[in-house]
Amino acid sequence: MEKERSPEYRLTALKTRVGNHPVLQAFPQPGIDHANPFLLLHHLKINRSTGDYPLLFVPPHPHRGFCPVTLVFNGAVEHKDSLGNDVIIKEGGVQWITAGKGIIHSEKEALNEDNKKYRDFQIIQLWVNLKEKDKLSEPAYLPLNKSEIPSIPLENKESTIKLVSGNYKDIKGVEKRTEDINIFTINSVKGEHLCFDLPARHQVVIYQLEGISRIGNEFVESGNLMYYDPGKGKIKISVLESGILILLSAEQWDEKVVAHGPFVMNREIEIMEAIRDFETGQMGRM
Repeated sequence: MEKERSPEYRLTALKTRVGNHPVLQAFPQPGIDHANPFLLLHHLKINRSTGDYPLLFVPPHPHRGFCPVTLVFNGAVEHKDSLGNDVIIKEGGVQWITAGKGIIHSEKEALNEDNKKYRDFQIIQLWVNLKEKDKLSEPAYLPLNKSEIPSIPLENKESTIKLVSGNYKDIKGVEKRTEDINIFTINSVKGEHLCFDLPARHQVVIYQLEGISRIGNEFVESGNLMYYDPGKGKIKISVLESGILILLSAEQWDEKVVAHGPFVMNREIEIMEAIRDFETGQMGRM
C-alpha cells in the first residue's frame, strides 16, 4: 500500500478587508505566517443574485520583490500598469506580475459583453516570493487566457488540473522562471479519489475554493486550508462535493522575509529603499 502523507493542520481563512472589499485571507494568519515562497492568499467572491455590489477597484499602488499572481474564476479583471500594459483577464485566465525592482499597477472589475456587471465575480490573489538574487530584476507582466494554460485530465478520472506554474507529469507551466514552484487549480468531481505524488522536499498547501473534500481525517469546505510539511508519501483527496481546489507546493526557502505593505524584501533597510524609490518616481508612473 502506498504511503499517504499526513497534513500537519487545517485552518479556516480569516475574514478581512482590502480597502472597502471583504476578502478571505487563508494566510498569513496565526498558525501560518507564510509558507515561503508562498506569502499570501486572498480569496474574493461576489454574488449579485441577491442585490447590487459596487465594482471592485484597487487604485494604483506599487510592488517590489515578489510576484502578485491573480487567478480569475468568475467575471473579469482589468489591469493597467507603469509598463504600459492595459489588459482584461477573463474567466479561467491568470495574470502573473513579476514586480522585481518595482512596478505600479491598478486593478478593477471589468464589465461583461453587455456592458453590465457580472453576476458572479471570484478571484484568488497569491503573493509568490522572489529569491534575493531576483528581487531587483526587471519588472514584467504575463497575461494568460484560459486557452493558454495547460489543462491535464487526471488518469481515468473526470477531474482536471490547470497548470498555472511548475510541472506535472513532465508538462510545464507557461511561467518559466518558476519551474520549481507548483501552482495547480483542480476541478474536482464528486466521488473521485485524487492522488498526487509530489517531491518529498516540497511543503504543500491545499485551499478549498468551492465544494467539499475529505483530506486525511478532515472534512474540508470552501475557505479551509490544509498544510503539509515536507515528507515522503502521496497527497490523497476524496471529493465529496464537486468543486475547485488550489494546490501549492514548493521547497521551503530559508531566506529572511521582511514585508511592509506592498514591498517584500530580505532586510529592513531594503524596505526603506523601496519606499524612497516609490516616492521619488523610480518605480515608474501610471
